[in-house]
Amino acid sequence: MAGSPVSSVAVPYLAVVELNASTAQVPALAFLSQLPSLLVALHAGALADRHPKRPLMIGGDLVCVIVLLTLPLAAFDWLTFQQLVAVAFVQATATSCTMPPPSPTSPPCWTGRCSSRATPASGDCFPFPPRPAAASARCCSPS
Repeated sequence: MAGSPVSSVAVPYLAVVELNASTAQVPALAFLSQLPSLLVALHAGALADRHPKRPLMIGGDLVCVIVLLTLPLAAFDWLTFQQLVAVAFVQATATSCTMPPPSPTSPPCWTGRCSSRATPASGDCFPFPPRPAAASARCCSPS
């Protein structure tokens, strides 16, 4: 995760401030920095399942560091927009290979009916959103 949160702000900032990027170039840069998560994430997950994760994470972080170290070329006026796009794309690709997937969240379970034994702790299907105790007792009382 070498510089991921910082580079998500710094790369568009460099495009605007140093390269005078147009209003079409900045969204294109943002799009191209998000594209690897769509193209690479599935394959990276399969790769991570078959190989040890530590070398993959170290390798991905090294790629990020090497690519991000080319950005100080802006100090010498050698930075181009194409290089900035390539840096954003490669950094996002390496990050999608090294970051763990987000934890799965289960959608709320709603059956539309109440069970007298359904509680959040029981693991049974429980109405969402939780109701106050009095309302829940009225809902779940047999009629």
